[in-house]
Amino acid sequence: DDFFEPNDSQASAAAVDETYYWGLTASSSSDAEDWYAIELDAGDTINVDLLFQDNNVDLDLEFHSSTSILASSYSSTNNESISETVTSSGTYYILVEVWLLASGDTDYELDVQIQ
Repeated sequence: DDFFEPNDSQASAAAVDETYYWGLTASSSSDAEDWYAIELDAGDTINVDLLFQDNNVDLDLEFHSSTSILASSYSSTNNESISETVTSSGTYYILVEVWLLASGDTDYELDVQIQ
């Protein structure tokens, strides 16, 4: 577990700002989802880079409103990235999740930028 735990659901999402976060962990057995909440204004563009080494476990990245997925990045290689412009002000969510069929643990970093 990392210092944002418990953040394993949208309801318990950890609040984040525009910055670079390191020392984060994900585990297929005990921490398959990490949720982060961020406040954005209408017209903001959020850029999120998820940095990790795929040799341990594959991670995927999603960006959510309160009700739906707005952007996603699913690959079978290192790192994921999304960019999305929001049309209304409010709370949005970043989801880092262990790929469904993956098994293991990995460290990751999250770079959140707002334009």
